[in-house]
Amino acid sequence: MTGEAIQFPRANTTLSRATSSVGVYRILIRDLMLMASVGVYAHERDAPQPIQFNLDLKVRRGGTGLGVVDYQAIVTGITALMARGHIELVEEIGEQIIDFCMSDPRVEEITIRVEKLNAVKQTASVGIEMTRKSVR
Repeated sequence: MTGEAIQFPRANTTLSRATSSVGVYRILIRDLMLMASVGVYAHERDAPQPIQFNLDLKVRRGGTGLGVVDYQAIVTGITALMARGHIELVEEIGEQIIDFCMSDPRVEEITIRVEKLNAVKQTASVGIEMTRKSVR
């Protein structure tokens, strides 16, 4: 996968008093399904396969705009990452999505699960789960 890093859109409005308090909350994205070219085998390069994503982000409230992380921007970013082309490892996908999400300084921690749904016939899915905490 090549190209420039995908970044969150930044709002340019200031916070209202109602949204300016700092708090921690979780963003949950469950069962995002995308077709993607993923894998090391020849047949995985030939045709996209269904990939399922689950994310759990611990985020701080604050910043510009409404002061919250935009979950639609996360979904849009993941979709854009998958559209860039073939990726050999689901681990690489996980790392790239983590880097994208952690580019927003309000994200304190992320756990992501990336699963290939049709890779092994005897299973519902195979994949990885990764967690990263901010060092900020």
